[in-house]
Order: sequence, then C-alpha cells, then structure tokens
Amino acid sequence: MAHIRGSLRVLTWDRGTRGDAALLGTTRSALSAALGDAADDLSLRIHEGLVAIRGEVEQMADIHTYEAIVRAVPGVVDVDNLLRLRLTARIRPRVLSA
Repeated sequence: MAHIRGSLRVLTWDRGTRGDAALLGTTRSALSAALGDAADDLSLRIHEGLVAIRGEVEQMADIHTYEAIVRAVPGVVDVDNLLRLRLTARIRPRVLSA
C-alpha cells in the first residue's frame, strides 16, 4: 500500500504491525530532520523493524549517510539499502558508435 505522508513517499507491506507504523513515523521524521528536502525523494518500506529504503542520491557517500540515519532510529532491526547513485550527463558513460 502506498500513500503520501508530508512529502515523503511511504510504502508499507500489508499486515504490518502497529509498531511498524510508529517506526515509520519516527524514521520519516529522522530523515526529514537530517536531510531536509533530500528526504522527499526517498521511499520507505517497513516490516517487523526491517526498513527498506529506495531512491536516488547525488553522491556515493550519501548512500551510507542515509543508511546510518535510518540505522540510528530506535526500533530499526535492519536496513535493506536499495539506494542508487543518480546518473547525470556529467557522469553518464558515453556510448561509442562505429
């Protein structure tokens, strides 16, 4: 089930626990406080304390930073980090043609 809370997209698995709903709010708040507008582009899925975080980031170091923020939230059991680097024209590989 997907819905919008504030400006952060939130995905939860069906049959999630009441604790997952509270953890979702806490995790969302932690990301928004630390990242500001950058948190708007992230999607979260939470099931029994396992947080799956998806989205694109500007810099490779952001992937680890965002994961560390989520791991620091009390109640998070583990993090499935599915973040990836956003490719821009500057770093996109050029295709050579014959």
